[in-house]
Amino acid sequence: MSQYLQIEPIYLYVVAIILGALFLISFGLKVIRRAESTRLNRAKEIEAFEAVKTEAPVDEDIESITKSAALQSIESRFDVIRKVYIPLILILGLFLLVLPFIPTLPAAYISIVAGSFAVIIGIAAKPFIENVVSGLVLTISQPIRVNDTIRVDGKYGTVERINFLYTTVKIWNWNRWIIPNSKLINKEYENLSKTDEQEWAYIEFFVAPDSDIELVKKLAKESMENPYLDRIEAPSFWVMELEKDSIKCWVAGWAKNAAEAWALKAKTREILITKLQDRGIRYHKNLAEINAIPSH
Repeated sequence: MSQYLQIEPIYLYVVAIILGALFLISFGLKVIRRAESTRLNRAKEIEAFEAVKTEAPVDEDIESITKSAALQSIESRFDVIRKVYIPLILILGLFLLVLPFIPTLPAAYISIVAGSFAVIIGIAAKPFIENVVSGLVLTISQPIRVNDTIRVDGKYGTVERINFLYTTVKIWNWNRWIIPNSKLINKEYENLSKTDEQEWAYIEFFVAPDSDIELVKKLAKESMENPYLDRIEAPSFWVMELEKDSIKCWVAGWAKNAAEAWALKAKTREILITKLQDRGIRYHKNLAEINAIPSH
């Protein structure tokens, strides 16, 4: 009777591979759905979608359109993850199923197939694979997320879309900067959203050595008392350096977020330069940094 209960090891191996693949597919899809739900909820709760607050150049609800684009980006990205994940598990399972039979195949056939596959992948699909893998890394590790305000390669803007091939950054002047994921993942960039809820903003300016520093301090603080200041703390003023032909000063205050900080600095520069001119306070020729439209 026992001979009928014996099961060949190969059958146990096949059953184990099939059950393992089904478990990985089921468990992986649950994890993907949970992650997608978390990202979508976060995007829906976002209030500000611009790195720099400006009036829309068209008569449309830009915030609604931008939020919709962000949600669509997240949904499409996770849809691709699902479409890639299941075939990947099936291919892996198929490989494990045929693995025991590989030694029985002629070595020449194996070498030809493996070599051809490697050449195709290495030459034709290298850029695509690099960008897809980088996109997966960005999705999983989240160094940047949709709506994060970043500064990279001197450009300042908001992450508008992340897919598996490239990331779209909406620059402060409303242009779009498309960055391949394989390049973005190797860049050093500043994520201004990976900070506390408020952002500390400062501007630097120079005045002549014979200036009344107490008056300069008063005017600088008054200039920062504009609508973009988050009044959790009064503006601060410092004399940073004493040069033979100028006094280097800083004035700083808190803003609610990166977009408000940008606007706070721009408005403070605009008000301050007017106050200095009205009071006849001479400033160093390098005061070109203070202007109404800062470069980013």
